[in-house]
Amino acid sequence: MIGLGGRLEPVRGHSRRFRTWVAAHPAAGAALPAIGLFGLSLLLRIPFASSALVNWDAVQFALATRSFDLERHQPHPPGYILYVGWGRLLAWLTGDANSAFVVTSLVAGSLAVALLYLLGREMVGTATALVAAALFAGSPLLWYYSVVALTYAVEAFFLLLVAWLCWRAIKTGSAGAVLWSAFVLGLAGGVRQSTLLLLLPLWLFAALRVGRRPLVHGLLALGGTCLLWVAPLVYLSGGPIQYARTALELFLFVGERTSVVYGGLGAVLGNLAQVGIGLLVGLNLSVLVFAFSLARRSPAGRRLGRGQWAMLGLWAGPAMAVFVFGHIGQVGYLLLVLPALCLVLAVYVEALGQGLSQRLTGPRWLTHGVVTACLVAVLTGANVATVLHAPATAHALLADPIAAAMVDVRDNDRFWSEIPPFVAGFGPVDAIVLAEASPWGSFRHAGYYLPKYRVYGLGRDRRDRFGWLFTAYDGTTDYSVEGLTRARRTLPRPFGARWAIILDPQLARSLVQQEALVETIATGYRSIFVLDLSRVDMLRFDNGSTFLLGPSLASRDAVPLAVRDLRLNGD
Repeated sequence: MIGLGGRLEPVRGHSRRFRTWVAAHPAAGAALPAIGLFGLSLLLRIPFASSALVNWDAVQFALATRSFDLERHQPHPPGYILYVGWGRLLAWLTGDANSAFVVTSLVAGSLAVALLYLLGREMVGTATALVAAALFAGSPLLWYYSVVALTYAVEAFFLLLVAWLCWRAIKTGSAGAVLWSAFVLGLAGGVRQSTLLLLLPLWLFAALRVGRRPLVHGLLALGGTCLLWVAPLVYLSGGPIQYARTALELFLFVGERTSVVYGGLGAVLGNLAQVGIGLLVGLNLSVLVFAFSLARRSPAGRRLGRGQWAMLGLWAGPAMAVFVFGHIGQVGYLLLVLPALCLVLAVYVEALGQGLSQRLTGPRWLTHGVVTACLVAVLTGANVATVLHAPATAHALLADPIAAAMVDVRDNDRFWSEIPPFVAGFGPVDAIVLAEASPWGSFRHAGYYLPKYRVYGLGRDRRDRFGWLFTAYDGTTDYSVEGLTRARRTLPRPFGARWAIILDPQLARSLVQQEALVETIATGYRSIFVLDLSRVDMLRFDNGSTFLLGPSLASRDAVPLAVRDLRLNGD
């Protein structure tokens, strides 16, 4: 009878041959953990991939794959032309813009994890790099943006590729690394123009460390790469003057709300709050490790030299300054700085693991490495638990179901899978769609998913007046920043329209009407409303309310203030 040792001998033989092969091919051996991290990250995220466009920006990217129109924010300025172009090509293969962009996010987010390992391996060592990559892979922030049709996971991929090449240039003095990093940075700018601006200080630092000639050659490569996408972007936008005007409109519109120049201290505090929330989501339980290490004045930070701290500062510093004093649109922006924080966090986690292993009196196998691995398991387990329970938490904390649905991908998927067949029960001539025209509203989604229906976007203009802002029909829209200057106070009932389908509960709550409003549940958290327009000639907007005026009413004052809420199917 063959003993256990005999049975294991072939396995040991294969293990010896594998170790010998790795020793003979060090580059391939270094790539194997990166490949494993990529594959594991991809497999974990695939079940969570969204099937519907997740928010306002995602719809605008999808619309841009059909018709590139910067003035109509298809997409919004500054253009994202390489991202849109790639999405259009992939949509031709997948048949759906959302699927094209989601696949891109899945692959890019998983590659970002692998790249952080490769960068960390050269900056802080193999073991610490594995810790950083594991924490980054499990981060709820990266997880979410890796399964939706937005640019942020792609930005993280390009960021880490640029950072890795810059570090190689700094470490080895390679002129080739400078050229390659310039080329990649130029491509990153075509995906998100802000990436180019925010990473330019890091690239200049790396190029200057190598020498003047590589710097000049790199600038030429960077300029040439950018020209390849700037020229078609400006041409498709109607020329340089029109492009500048459209981009400046959005820049001023956003800046007057969030920048320190216009908003003062209040804007800065609002930005800080959003940055704090985003970092809390991204780091999760790891925030406690940072807090503990800083409170105890852990010397672990000394493990990083001046060159490493300089690189991390030039990497994350410009972005954080812009997010705090300028603008942060959504927490996905923080994927620019989260990988740098994960590298520093990994150093502190290892130091904490070493300290705990020295204090613990237990078996011999309870070594520094084992304790550190247990810490990483606890932190990544907390990340996974947060990902799984985030939807229910969002709905519990956020009063607005539309805002909560931005977190709950499954709820959003179900809502937009049920809306088109429900609306199809009403003819395109018989029904109109009313939707909120705001980043949290359904106007953009309705224009995309209900192209045969007349969609009217209601909301508040730049002077905070409530009314009719935009219209979408047959794949076209009059949406623009300029259209936000003045909300129209009346909306005549379109000819032949018998029903109004209202997609946002806040619009339904604004109605002061005599007619019956019927609510039907589309998901567990979100509703759609149907309004009978047979006795309505005009919708009038005043002080945040919508008054339904018809021939049966002598004046607006004659409209009853009571709102009848009839639920279908006994809900």
